[in-house]
Amino acid sequence: MYWPTGTNYDFFSYYKMVWFLVLTLFALIIFIIGLKYKKIALTKTWIYVPVGIYALTAILSTVFAKHKDAALFGFPDRYEGLFVILGYILVFIITLNVAQNRGALKLILTGLFFSAFFASLIGLFQFIGTIQLFGKTYVLDLFKTSLGQWLIVPGAYRDALTLDFRFAVHQVYTTLYNTNFVGSFMEMTLLLSIVLFIYDPNKKRKLIYCILAMLIFTNWLGCLSRAGYLGAAASILILFIVAVFRYNPLKKESKGSSVRSLCINSILIICLFTVLFLFLNFFSKSTITMQFSRLLDTADRIITASDSDAQPTKTQDIFQTKPKDEIKDIRITPDTIYYSTTDADMKIRLIGNDLQFSTGDGNQLVPTFDKKKNGYVFNYPKYSKFMFNLAKNNVLFLYYRKLIIQVAITNQGFKNYDERFGITDVKEIPSWGFEGMERKATRFYGWSRSIPMLKDTVVLGNGPDTFALHFPQLDYVAKMKYYADPYLIIDKPHNMYLQIALNTGVVSLICVLIIFVSYIATSIKIILTNMTRSIYTTISLGVFLGTTAYMITAFFNDSLISVAPVFWIMLGLGYAVNFVVLGERQQGTVN
Repeated sequence: MYWPTGTNYDFFSYYKMVWFLVLTLFALIIFIIGLKYKKIALTKTWIYVPVGIYALTAILSTVFAKHKDAALFGFPDRYEGLFVILGYILVFIITLNVAQNRGALKLILTGLFFSAFFASLIGLFQFIGTIQLFGKTYVLDLFKTSLGQWLIVPGAYRDALTLDFRFAVHQVYTTLYNTNFVGSFMEMTLLLSIVLFIYDPNKKRKLIYCILAMLIFTNWLGCLSRAGYLGAAASILILFIVAVFRYNPLKKESKGSSVRSLCINSILIICLFTVLFLFLNFFSKSTITMQFSRLLDTADRIITASDSDAQPTKTQDIFQTKPKDEIKDIRITPDTIYYSTTDADMKIRLIGNDLQFSTGDGNQLVPTFDKKKNGYVFNYPKYSKFMFNLAKNNVLFLYYRKLIIQVAITNQGFKNYDERFGITDVKEIPSWGFEGMERKATRFYGWSRSIPMLKDTVVLGNGPDTFALHFPQLDYVAKMKYYADPYLIIDKPHNMYLQIALNTGVVSLICVLIIFVSYIATSIKIILTNMTRSIYTTISLGVFLGTTAYMITAFFNDSLISVAPVFWIMLGLGYAVNFVVLGERQQGTVN
């Protein structure tokens, strides 16, 4: 239904899903063996209750799902079906239990930072792009080289398939499929590495954390993810607010660590990041500062609710006006098509079996056939960018520049037409909120169409990863206005919390929020009241910042197999170290 062929050329998600499930099963077997032989002690905590309910609602949502295949194995390019959801839950529980052991804790951190290092190294070369040596140009992006394509393309397709990665120059996508998810991954590991650099007294480890933090920082900036920028900034702001209320902040935090060394390390990392930021921004010809400007500009336009027909700002001009910005309005009724653009307004009326074209003021437009363009054009200055064709099956192909919308002419008048879904009635799609804001940020369009769907998923959802199969994909006119592509498949709501509520139910979302809020509350309590510093309190702070940044970014991003496992592992890690810190406090000892 959604793909024209039976083959999906995905290089980033499918095998991650496969390996994630294999490794999770392997970890589960080891965990069960450890419990059986009492090598691992099962932590007694009430958090298993919301975790268990979340798992149960995911299972039941799959059992009663209309599209069971997608619910079990996931939607193409995403692959977050039931098995993956249960995998997230399992890695959370396993990490929560095993990471309380210092050896297991170090092993998990080592694995996390190794993955961050290699992903960031790939991203650094992507940011650089090319290099000139001895009169030759060398491509540094691994996936644009013969070696990289040989690694990711199956043998049967290597001779026939040519890959074209259409990312912007100096933009990092590493191995994470989408630059927004690079932002989510990098913000978690960046904040953790910064905290470890600031607090670790060992000079060798401090140097390693510094190098790692700078490498990750390069990727965090280079991915150009505004959601990633916002999440990390908000997390640091939360820490600052909490620190203001912290009791007795001038007390020495542990042996060999004082406020003086804390300030020196903090100032050092800020200076290093500032120099790196200036260099990267200069190297990328101010791409990074322009992206920050876009973030501020979008926020300003949303807050001030500026007229959607206003002229583009200087920042928008730099990034070029998108086709969707040229469309002011489209309306389709059984007898009229109204098409309003920045150039002109056009009305197309169906009178009997004839089409009548006119200006917005009602003046008639006479089309003529252009052999070169193989279509009917309008020899009027304001309408020179319009063109249409009428197919044998009575489908009107209406063009404006590179934009196209198809309308079927039937005995009942104008109707929507799509090669995948055929002829469908033009109907108003339910929406809630964000009216007039969809053009400022397309996420608002997805949210406004997703929220009305919640009434059907209060107890159970439609099934894991089935969002695309239940979203009103027939909303052609709105997608033309806000995406400049009426046939674009919307496969995610751009909000992890909406995603959970629709896929596994509002009840499951409440359970997930309980897990998140409980962790945040405990972490803030430790930050406010802890007067000593240990490896556990340091990691507690770093993981808190990283996971909180992810949770904030999740208001604008979705869960994806490329990044979500790292978050659930870090969340389990956060719970584990918090349990240790609270346990040591009760015993009156800090290791």
